[in-house]
Amino acid sequence: WAVSDARHRREATRRRVRAAMLAPWDDDGAGGLRLVIDCGMDDLMTDGERRSLTVQIQLGYAAALRAALGPGDEKGDARSRRDGDPDDVEPAAPARILLSSVAGRFEAALDRDSGSASWPLRRSRKPFDEAALDAVAPGRGGEADEADDRAVDVTNDRGGPASPLRPRPRLVFLSPDAPTALTSAPDRSAVYVIGGLCDYKRLKRATLDRAERAGIDAARLPILESLGVDAPVNVLTVDQCVEALAIADRTRGDWARALRTVLPARKLREMDRRLEERRGGLGGEERGVT
Repeated sequence: WAVSDARHRREATRRRVRAAMLAPWDDDGAGGLRLVIDCGMDDLMTDGERRSLTVQIQLGYAAALRAALGPGDEKGDARSRRDGDPDDVEPAAPARILLSSVAGRFEAALDRDSGSASWPLRRSRKPFDEAALDAVAPGRGGEADEADDRAVDVTNDRGGPASPLRPRPRLVFLSPDAPTALTSAPDRSAVYVIGGLCDYKRLKRATLDRAERAGIDAARLPILESLGVDAPVNVLTVDQCVEALAIADRTRGDWARALRTVLPARKLREMDRRLEERRGGLGGEERGVT
C-alpha cells in the first residue's frame, strides 16, 4: 500500500508540474522561466536533422520537467528524493517552453511523432519574436503605443483596455558565437530563445545572425567562465540548453553544476585533462621562476 500510495503521489505531482508548464506567460516570469525554441531554420537542416530536432525537443521538455521535480539522476547532480517519500520537497516552478515558426517540413516531422500533441509546450507558426510577444501579452489590440515602442496595449474581448500598457519582453537569443556570456542566474523577466537547429555541419553564426537581424541581445552559456576551460566544441543540443537553464534557475546561478550535469562525459574528460595540463604548465613556470 505504501509503495502504491507513493507512486500515486508522484504521478499527481507530475500532473501538477505538467499543467504549470502550460501556464500563461503574462506574469513577468513569476511562474518560471520562459523559453522559446526557434524552429525557423528549417531550410538549414536535412530530413534526418529535423527528426533529431524533434527528439531533442522531447528530451528538452522532459529535462525541464525533471529539473522542476528535482529527482536524483544518474549523474548525481540533481536533488535526490527519499524512497517512499516523494513529497518531502515541493517541486520548483518549471520552465515553460514555446515552439515558434512551426511550419513546413519541420512541422510535418514533428507531427509524425504521434505523442507530440500531448507534450506540455506551446506551438506557434509565427517567428520567435512575434510568438513571444503573443504569449506574454495575449489578446493584445493593435500595435505598440507610439509613445513607447517597448509596450503593447492589451485589450479585453470587447475591444476595451483590460490592463495598462504591458512592456515588451526582453529577448535573449542563446548562441555559441555570442561575445557575452550568461554569468548570473537566468533572469525570469526575460524570455530566452534557443536556436532549434540540429546541425552536424556546424554552421557558423547561424543563431547569432538571427539575433542581430531581429535586433535583440545574444548571449552564450558560460562554459569557459564557469569551468575554467572551453569545451572541444561549445555547441550544445536543444535539450542540453533547456536543462542547463532550468538547473541554473533552480540553483540560483550555479552554472558549473548546470553545465557539468548536461555536458557529455567525454567532453568533460577532455576539458578536465586540458585544465590539468594548463595548471601543470603554470605550476612548472612558477617553479622555474622561483
